[in-house]
Amino acid sequence: MFREGQLVRIKSAAEIMSYPKAPDGGWNVGHTYFNPSMLFYCGGYATISGYRGNNRYELASAFGIPGGELIRRWDWDEEMLEPAFKVGTRVRIKDWENAHRDALAFVSSMRHLCGRYATIERIVGNNIGLKDWSNTEGDLAWRYSIDMVEPIMPITVSVDFDGTITKSAEHGQEGFNVLRENCKESMDYLSKRGVSFYLLTARQEYLAEAIDLCKEWDLPICTGNPTVKKITNWYIEDRAVGVSDVNWVEIKNFFTAEIKKQRGE
Repeated sequence: MFREGQLVRIKSAAEIMSYPKAPDGGWNVGHTYFNPSMLFYCGGYATISGYRGNNRYELASAFGIPGGELIRRWDWDEEMLEPAFKVGTRVRIKDWENAHRDALAFVSSMRHLCGRYATIERIVGNNIGLKDWSNTEGDLAWRYSIDMVEPIMPITVSVDFDGTITKSAEHGQEGFNVLRENCKESMDYLSKRGVSFYLLTARQEYLAEAIDLCKEWDLPICTGNPTVKKITNWYIEDRAVGVSDVNWVEIKNFFTAEIKKQRGE
């Protein structure tokens, strides 16, 4: 069980979509129905703000995703969540002001550690052991606590439907309702590793069809409000991220490298 005030991570879309499908859409996760609208929060972080019984929680203060003020409206099953900090989690040492404010034991002699990345090796209460540092210069032999570290944010990506997810960019053309090669496999792989996808299309005339196709193809992508360009880290369209055409193997490799950079690996 989680405790009130605990920071948790909402599982990735690919992880949620591995659960049994519900008859009316969505997925049955633990004791709770996961509405497709909740995919918006996948990969993000939130604080446990209450217990609603039957392994269900209320969440608040969502971050790491492009918005999240409505997160309280949903019931979140324990199986939809995981601790933000656990053995094997890659973390970042907070900036000096935040580390010193949140953990009095973070003294000025530790200031050189700020901004570095490490992996949690053990957890004993609020104390943690760290290994695999991104930078091993200087003294690392300190006592560390969860208050000194912060989670690594997900990479958020808006994805055009026409010509990016589909083989053809024009509605009615051959290939418009055909999924691009390696699209799903690449999305699933990246979703499980910290990339959150959001559908984007301004074409009202085939909006419903685009959403239905994403669901039919089981893409780990949030289809809520697809006509609103969200504040995301990246935007994929034809000729995006330095490729000559939409090639999902190249896109997968590109974001795999970005993930490693973001984690200080």
